[in-house]
Amino acid sequence: MNNELMKNKPINTDRLFPAIFGIVVGLHLLLLWQSPILPFIDLPFRLAASTISRFFGESSNSFSHYYSVDTFFKPNSFHLLFCSLKIFSSVEFANKVFYSLYVMLLPFSIFLIVKKIGGNTWFSMLSFLLLYNFSAGWGFSEFTMAIPVILFFFYFVNDYFKQGGFVPMMAVVFLLMLLFFIHVVALLFSLFLFSILSLYYFRKSPAKLIRKGVVVLPVLFFILLWWRIDALQDSQFRLSYLWFYFKNFWFDSIANDRTNLFSWDNFALFSGAAGKLAALGFSFFIFLPLILKGIFRIETASPSKKNSEKKNTGSVLLVVGIFLGCALFFYLFMPHKIADNFHLYQRFAVFVLLAVVILDSLAYRKVKQLNRVIIVGICVVVLLHFFLWAGYFKDFNRETRTFTNDLFPKEVTGKKLAGLIYDYTFRGRPVYIHFPDYYIVRKQGIAGTCLIDYRFGTIRRKASKTLLPPQRRIEWIGKRKAYDGRFANMDYILVRGDVPQEHEKYMVNFILKRTSGRWSLYEKIRTTPGKPASLLPMVPGSAKLIAEFSVRSDEPYLWSMIEPGSEIYLDRSYVYTAVPRELIDLPVLRPTNNDKYYGYNEADFPFISFRVKKDVTLYIIYTNRHTNLEKTWLNRDKGWVKENFIVETTLAETKSKRLVSSRFFPAGSRVELGGNGCRKRDCDMYTVVIKEKK
Repeated sequence: MNNELMKNKPINTDRLFPAIFGIVVGLHLLLLWQSPILPFIDLPFRLAASTISRFFGESSNSFSHYYSVDTFFKPNSFHLLFCSLKIFSSVEFANKVFYSLYVMLLPFSIFLIVKKIGGNTWFSMLSFLLLYNFSAGWGFSEFTMAIPVILFFFYFVNDYFKQGGFVPMMAVVFLLMLLFFIHVVALLFSLFLFSILSLYYFRKSPAKLIRKGVVVLPVLFFILLWWRIDALQDSQFRLSYLWFYFKNFWFDSIANDRTNLFSWDNFALFSGAAGKLAALGFSFFIFLPLILKGIFRIETASPSKKNSEKKNTGSVLLVVGIFLGCALFFYLFMPHKIADNFHLYQRFAVFVLLAVVILDSLAYRKVKQLNRVIIVGICVVVLLHFFLWAGYFKDFNRETRTFTNDLFPKEVTGKKLAGLIYDYTFRGRPVYIHFPDYYIVRKQGIAGTCLIDYRFGTIRRKASKTLLPPQRRIEWIGKRKAYDGRFANMDYILVRGDVPQEHEKYMVNFILKRTSGRWSLYEKIRTTPGKPASLLPMVPGSAKLIAEFSVRSDEPYLWSMIEPGSEIYLDRSYVYTAVPRELIDLPVLRPTNNDKYYGYNEADFPFISFRVKKDVTLYIIYTNRHTNLEKTWLNRDKGWVKENFIVETTLAETKSKRLVSSRFFPAGSRVELGGNGCRKRDCDMYTVVIKEKK
């Protein structure tokens, strides 16, 4: 049976493989270039960053009044710099070139590795199944390009360790420096891989290990310089944060999230369970050659193989195993986020599967002519993957055909635009949340993009948050429905979907300018001199008591009335069940519960701040379960007095009965409240009630 499986109608791979490989590359390139807008979530604000950088300071726009650009020793800036090059006709054209390079380089890098180690090159075709991986789908442009660069690094670093030579050495130095600018987390992974491989190759020669290790010194200098200038400004880059994370959050993530190792890539094809099944199906096919190898025991070489050949095979397997082990290590131990870089560990699932692709090729390394069934099976699945994604792109193109440049205002000079994307998903994915950034990309207009409020970035805010209100977190309005009217003074508001009834009051000073499909553009009503515009409705009870309200996280916070049945948070469905008469029908601040994590083990101060217009008593409703707020700022030393009543909620266990502390503030004084100081995952954000003193 084994011999029949391998000898039935062999095909000359030397002629057939290059043609099919080239055709599949061409199909994916065609898919990219026939799509006016690429369906990658974060891509619009990366294009906006490149547009600001490219045209910054020119008289045709007002970028220099609202934004600042800082690319000096900034990691993760490669996509911005590439797409802002003026050799390209436009930023969007440059971005297509960028992704075209990626589409060609990823499968080619796997092909080179497979060919170098003597694997069967047909299995490098399986790398096409991972083109639209987790990072690509989310629009993490920098990390997407880092994937093939890391593979090229793996290719050259083994040459450098085994054979030496000037070319491999310079290739390693260049690729490490390039990875610094592409993505610093990808660089850390490469340095970790470099360290493990060097320990394997030179475990018996410490002196040689040190000599070979000098190639990392230039990039280490870059890292240290960046760390000193930029990274240490954020506490999440310190070892204390990592210790806190692994102590309190890591085990939960292992049990709940990291079991999805084989479904992070390709799950965007469909919404819900169908997407997950599709992803698992493609991942299973990547493992299938190894499974079949174990079942059928296909002979790959003569039993009389020489000892030197056996030793070389074992060495190659071990090197690939090291790559696989490093990928698994980063997947298992990388935090979910570091300093506004979210979804970190998920990005390493693709390296695990790519390592399996390389192992597939090694399992059949001596099979020069594969059975027709194996070749046809690989081609069918690769083409099925392409046609499924072609359908995804086609449907997205059809849905976005109404999103044209005519939707935007014709006059953009000095005109500011914000976005409220209520209908924000395509096939269950939040693809539309950053589309207001195309006002920057296509019109060089000023938009309240969330990219300017990330703590680490090349494009930063220059205008005040009063002049250009934060868009960050509001981009998720379709999920959270949390809007506080902050865009009242913007010139335009771009809306996708229907404005919910509870938000209609914020649109009274805007008129509908134009519609296109699910898109609507609202323009602010301009009044004649001496004739006041109608005021937006005040938020219940709070506007007469407070002013200059701000939250350090820039999350949307809303004021409402506290009563039994009213919701506690904007991003959770918990409600108050019993409210004491001292607090009933008073203005209560509805926070975002995820802000309980802000600062993690430190109760950041000040976190919430505002000025009171009248004499007031402030009540903090909170739980001390796994928080630091009582130890840091909510205590008698700071003027707070614990009340003898509680507030009951639908929260679980001991958190359901919330404690209350109060403090008096005279009119005109500045109120500054600290962070929640969450010490473990099982904690909850406090809320604030304000009562005027009669």
